[in-house]
Amino acid sequence: ETGVGRRIHEQLKAVNEKLEDRVNTRTMELQERETRLWDLYEHSPVAYASLDIKGNFIKHNLAFAQLTGREREDFSHLKFNDVIKHSEEFTQELLDHVLSGEVTSDIRVELFRDDKEKKFASMTVISKLDEQGKLEDIRLSLLDVTQRELVRKELKYNQAQFSSMVSNCLLYTSPSPRD
Repeated sequence: ETGVGRRIHEQLKAVNEKLEDRVNTRTMELQERETRLWDLYEHSPVAYASLDIKGNFIKHNLAFAQLTGREREDFSHLKFNDVIKHSEEFTQELLDHVLSGEVTSDIRVELFRDDKEKKFASMTVISKLDEQGKLEDIRLSLLDVTQRELVRKELKYNQAQFSSMVSNCLLYTSPSPRD
């Protein structure tokens, strides 16, 4: 009996050690994958942030901090309104979309930056709902469109100047009325 019990105990011990090795290997692989995914999130060219239902920042990536021109630790006391320039009407419309679970994409926004540099972004807003359909958090993704926005404004200005010049030329070149 003791010989059989000892052998079973030895076999169970060996199986347990193999299982522990497998769990340790899988845990290390999972941690490596998690680290790679976190690095992709942190260093993405897209700025990501999550807000709670009161508009407080829960988390954000490095690109978001850089785009908004703020230090990472500043976000612990900042709200959506402190970073995204908008009207009350905009806030209400956005909130209505978020609460209905709609994805709102390609919204042009201007950012409030500490250094006062003008920055524009294309923002997508997605609401994360829990299993009961209750709003869990709000996820933002922003893409820097500052250069595109500045070129668009310059083009609009140049078009207005050109139209004005053409109108003036037509006034000066049109024949004068005869008696």
